[in-house]
Amino acid sequence: MPQRLVFRRAALWDARGSTADLLVEDGRVAEISQAPLPRSPGDWDIEARGRLLLPGFVDAHTHLERRLARGLSAGTGASRGHPQLEEPLRSRFERALNHEDLQAAARLGLAESVLAGTTTVFALCRAPACAEGALDQLAQAAESVGLRAVLAYGCSQRDGAFTVGVQENARFCEAHKDHPLVRGMVGLTHPDDASDTALDALADLVSRHGLHFHAAETEAELAQGFHVFGRRTLERLGALGLLNGRTLAAHLNHVSRRETLTLADAGATCVFTPRAALFAEERPPRLEALLDAGPHGAVGTDGVGSDVAAELAFGFALWRRTARPLAWQGFYALERLAIGGARLVQRIFALTRAGERGALEPGRLQVGDAADLVLVEDYGATPAGGAAPGIGSPESGSIVQLAQVMGGARVAWTVVAGRVLVREGELLGQDLRQLSTNAYARAEQVWKRL
Repeated sequence: MPQRLVFRRAALWDARGSTADLLVEDGRVAEISQAPLPRSPGDWDIEARGRLLLPGFVDAHTHLERRLARGLSAGTGASRGHPQLEEPLRSRFERALNHEDLQAAARLGLAESVLAGTTTVFALCRAPACAEGALDQLAQAAESVGLRAVLAYGCSQRDGAFTVGVQENARFCEAHKDHPLVRGMVGLTHPDDASDTALDALADLVSRHGLHFHAAETEAELAQGFHVFGRRTLERLGALGLLNGRTLAAHLNHVSRRETLTLADAGATCVFTPRAALFAEERPPRLEALLDAGPHGAVGTDGVGSDVAAELAFGFALWRRTARPLAWQGFYALERLAIGGARLVQRIFALTRAGERGALEPGRLQVGDAADLVLVEDYGATPAGGAAPGIGSPESGSIVQLAQVMGGARVAWTVVAGRVLVREGELLGQDLRQLSTNAYARAEQVWKRL
């Protein structure tokens, strides 16, 4: 039987400044009590000492292989911000990867993620020279580190190996359909280049496992797709039945109102990657206007970093700066981003049964939740869940404060499915220095192959 965990005197986000004990049993939150829970032999007592306990963070869009290529344009002559120059370099990097490279990159990237409080990642992989078995390398890394991972291989007609990508997704999704921590989705990169025939070949897989793809990332790609096919990409995907409640549409820097409604009607999740958009000099979407149309939202790092909490805080600062005065709808949009990833995790891993919990709320823990938890070094200088002065409403004050806390607090403990992965800031079962050394050595070999 798995060891029970008891967080003692933890500050909960919705507890208005008070502390509580929280019991984890069989991988779920079993009890939350304002009164001290009895001490039992064999329990792992975690002294929270008033620190803030939150649901784990979800990285809804990343590229684990790019952990070997951060700063891709540096020193190469490629100009950042011009996709027609940067994309060939990225493609060369992807073609140079082998299975050992994927394993080293994923192990380091995922270790950094759990140290930053991430408990689930949705990763889209591209490695054309070793596509067959590529997802197995990422899965082994996820199992070694211990977090949840939903993995997809990015099918693309640009490398002439679209069918190989489809087969890799099909094999992996079937093999991991009942895995407790690792699941598969269908991946699609460069959808603007994919023919209707190629896309139609994905329909059955997508209906069963969902689709993770890049959407409206650059104006150049949109224009190219429209020129070839006479329709924008999201319109084509919708017409072919490839959008559903398990769809992850990443980036959306140049999405139209009509396309937003298409995503909302399908129940899709829009994934926002604010730092990636700025680094590529792309215009981030108008968050509050897009989400106002109805689709779910989530936040992803795009492999730029490993810290989802910082991404959310960065996104808040960016969109607050561009919002109209008193445009509080931006705060409610941010609130939806904070819970969108968790909603999709619940759906894919079947973590919540009907009637088992109330509505999802940012930062809120309830009995019956999966024990994917993060304890951060925030002692609540402002009462947790309270309104920030001058904001105008408890709801907007709460999400502003949450974004600030998530973006600045150090992670002390990370727990996934009741298993402790990080204890007082230390990664358990993994040597971070060795993981970094291995990844650096693999990166050197990759660059020599370019």
